[in-house]
Amino acid sequence: MKKTIIGVFLFVFLSSEVLGEDTADGAKLPYWAGHKTVLVATTDDSGADGPLRCELAIVYSQDGKRYSATVDIPFICLHHNSSSDAKCAGTVDESGVLERQECTPGNWSQRDLAGTVLNPILDNVGEGPSGGCSWKDAELLEKRKLLAERKKSQ
Repeated sequence: MKKTIIGVFLFVFLSSEVLGEDTADGAKLPYWAGHKTVLVATTDDSGADGPLRCELAIVYSQDGKRYSATVDIPFICLHHNSSSDAKCAGTVDESGVLERQECTPGNWSQRDLAGTVLNPILDNVGEGPSGGCSWKDAELLEKRKLLAERKKSQ
C-alpha cells in the first residue's frame, strides 16, 4: 500500500512537471519553467576570422518568469577578447519572449541577448566586425510539441 501511494505521488509529480502544471494552485506553468541548458552555435560572422563558436548557458526560474544567462565566445585575437564571459538576466513574457538585455562578452562591441525561449539570439547591436549568434533549443521545442499533442488528444 505504501509503495502504491508513493508511486501515485511520483506519477502525479512527474506528470505535472511534464504538463507544466503548478500543483500548489492548479495554475499552468510555461513549458520552459525550471529549464536549464547549454546551447552551442556559431557566429554569423563573414569576416576574415570566419564564424566563431558561441555558447549560451541559460536557466529559467521555476515559475518561468525570469532567466539568467552566460554567453561565452571563446576566442582571443588582437581585435577581440571574449575570454571573459558575459552574464545577464531578464524577464520572460507569457509567450516566451526574452527581455532584451545587454550581454557583451570580453571587449566586443555591444551584444544584447534577446529572442525567445526556443530561439535565443545574441544581437549585434554594437555593429562590431563580428556578428551575433542564434541558438535553437531543440529540447524545449520537443517538449512544446509533446504538450501540444497531449492537449490535442484530450
